Amino acid sequence: MSGLASGRFFTVLVSWIRKLSIGRILASIWFSYRKIWFGILGFSIFLGVMTVFSLEENGYARGVDAWDGAEWISNGGDDAGPVSYYRYSLVLQTTPDSSFLKVSATGSFTVYVNGKEVIKQNAPSTRPVVIGMPTDALKSGKNVIAIRVEKKTTTGRPELLFSMSIDDVYTGTTNYISNESWLVSSVPGNSTSLKFQWFEELFDDGLWHAAIKSSSNVVPAMPDNLPAELASGKALIDFTPIWHAYPEITQAHLKTSLPFKRNKLLNAWLMLKCNGEYRVAVNGVGVGNYYSENSTIRLINIFQYLTSSHVNYIDVSAECGFGEGINLKAFLELDDHQIVSIPSREWRLYPYDDVKLDSNAVLEDPYIVVTQTSPEVDRIRKLTGGLATLEVIDENHSVLFGLKFIKWVFFWAFLFSAFNALLLIKMGTDRPFIHEVNTVFVILTLVGGLCMYWLLDERIDFHRFYNLLNVSFFALLCIILELLLVYGRGGFQHLFSSKNTPLADAEVKNAG
Repeated sequence: MSGLASGRFFTVLVSWIRKLSIGRILASIWFSYRKIWFGILGFSIFLGVMTVFSLEENGYARGVDAWDGAEWISNGGDDAGPVSYYRYSLVLQTTPDSSFLKVSATGSFTVYVNGKEVIKQNAPSTRPVVIGMPTDALKSGKNVIAIRVEKKTTTGRPELLFSMSIDDVYTGTTNYISNESWLVSSVPGNSTSLKFQWFEELFDDGLWHAAIKSSSNVVPAMPDNLPAELASGKALIDFTPIWHAYPEITQAHLKTSLPFKRNKLLNAWLMLKCNGEYRVAVNGVGVGNYYSENSTIRLINIFQYLTSSHVNYIDVSAECGFGEGINLKAFLELDDHQIVSIPSREWRLYPYDDVKLDSNAVLEDPYIVVTQTSPEVDRIRKLTGGLATLEVIDENHSVLFGLKFIKWVFFWAFLFSAFNALLLIKMGTDRPFIHEVNTVFVILTLVGGLCMYWLLDERIDFHRFYNLLNVSFFALLCIILELLLVYGRGGFQHLFSSKNTPLADAEVKNAG
């Protein structure tokens, strides 16, 4: 904007203030706003939602690449019922060095590998479950993957999404995914008259039919930058308990500190296992309450709970059964893409109390320093059955989301109100002046949006700056719609051709 245009704009603004009394200004604004108040509110809510999702949601990719091209499959036959049974056979030349699978379903499911149960998910959820299988789960020769899925609703079908990667020193990495090559049936065929059950390798599946591709479900989100240690399952090797429950002590409260500010990180995860009930809080804000009766390891994204402080605190309050323990480890991705893990020896044990979810967490002096227990692979396999599963959870805190939404709605409502306060009083509404007001509003949108974003201690990378520009573009469209609402069918023609600067006296009287 030129200096002449800027000076003219502020001169006209000052002249408004001098010519109009406070009462007349309020009456003028009310007379104009009562026509389009719902439009302003609607635009503010719409842009508030857009801004929250464009600028503040972080950590998850929405594409199918994380599933290696896997597709949702279901039983398309006439006999489709509440339970479906899936089978897939593969032949390996040698015993693989490692294997890693991801599973998701529209209900509870159980996975068998060569007749042995390797994972069971009772909670109905389409969240992905990631599992690093033990090396002896697969073998050279024929292998059979069998999965039972029971749908969680009265409508729809029990559907499956599956992806498995196998690493071999000779052949490299091979992916096996759910598609129409899988077999499916609604009848398990595990009658006592049959020699083999449906999930065993030698079961005759000749009467089963091919699964069909389903388009009723979207591919669930997977972390877009899951640490390599977790993606390969290597982090599970030394993921041993740091605290064990005893008959007289079954509750524990553990804390650790992350010596990084949020703007120095790209992502943050908490990996946790506890056979019992536990609660997690970050900086005094509750992340969630959980309960587990098996060896499931939850990987919780905690990035959105971190602040700009030099130190961030994690609290875990748990109650485990006798003989069970708590496994904890935090993973941080720095701004240079390096992965840093906060090992078990960095956690501190405190007298048990419920985590104060709505208060500031204070790291008091510990009375016990918890040290990392030495890895005992054989013992851990006996405790967990030779298997540890990893459940990836997308945590969306409704309260935080609501506060962000309200903040941005007020932000956009203020800008729209200020914009209309300038235009709708109809002082000096010639074409150059309208261009000046639009220019000022665009500058306010960009500068204000950037300032609000930086206040959240975020980084403006290219992707998010592009999203901010998109939001600003929609804001300009909203301005055009507002002008059309104000000036009716005549559109901008009446606005540009109007030579009367103040509101008519009759209009002011009618406004009262």
